[in-house]
Amino acid sequence: MRISFISTVFNEEKSIEKFIDSILNQTKKPVEIIIVDGGSKDKTYEILKKYTKKNKKIKVFQKKGANIARGRNIAISKARGEIIFASDAGCIINKNWIKDTIRYFPEADIVAGGYKGIYKNNFEFFQNLLYVKKVDRPSRMSSRNIAFKKECWETVGGYPEKYRTAEDNRFIINLMEKGYKIKVNPKPLVSWEMRPTLSKFSRQFYDYGKGDRIQGNLMKKTIKRNLLMILGFWIYLAIFLTIGFLYPFIALAMILFPLAILFLYSIKYLIKTGKISALFWMPVLIFIKRTSYILGVTFK
Repeated sequence: MRISFISTVFNEEKSIEKFIDSILNQTKKPVEIIIVDGGSKDKTYEILKKYTKKNKKIKVFQKKGANIARGRNIAISKARGEIIFASDAGCIINKNWIKDTIRYFPEADIVAGGYKGIYKNNFEFFQNLLYVKKVDRPSRMSSRNIAFKKECWETVGGYPEKYRTAEDNRFIINLMEKGYKIKVNPKPLVSWEMRPTLSKFSRQFYDYGKGDRIQGNLMKKTIKRNLLMILGFWIYLAIFLTIGFLYPFIALAMILFPLAILFLYSIKYLIKTGKISALFWMPVLIFIKRTSYILGVTFK
């Protein structure tokens, strides 16, 4: 089975060399490495072009304005391999990733894999606990770590290009609906950089929410709990605003209830990690994560 590795990048000059080197250092090599640049405004594209001069397996294309789904689709359309391996810039891939994943084929049609966070401080450490979950359902599968038969991609019409996030959830759901067999490789063979600031963390979950709405993911059984959470949030807020001025003590209780839940979460992670900073970071991150996602789903 011929293996093609694909990815799409945008403004990744700080991390692109580590990413490409981790693919070149695989114990089992792909026949080609195809990268689509979405019109980077930094030196990403120039760095990639230098790699093409050093290694003939690397093929680089630029499509200005292409979102991540469009970039992946362009790359896969040019791929010669029967099996497509994909990951994202900002990741570092274990040298045994391809070797350990390819063994699931040809019995499997798609193999989704686990991943872990790269963190430099407590803020990023606690992000990692929220981002990185056991990959046991489509809503937790990501194109940071995925491999699939090219024919499956062709059958479902590729990655949906409506929006720049949630496209991989939609892609995997489409594959499942066609009856393709998905296996999970639980080993976290891909490492992923956490967001460096609160604003970028918030933006990520806002985009996830917006992406799930635009891609039509929310009514699918794998993501319906998010829809229930969103409806519950707005119903709770409506009740609070309705009775808050008339019954201030009830309003106070309604404020204290979610605060108590956040506090319990912080205690849980304090016990789990032994880090006292969990008492600060976990309530802040959980609140921003949930609120940003809900706002992304709700507003255009």
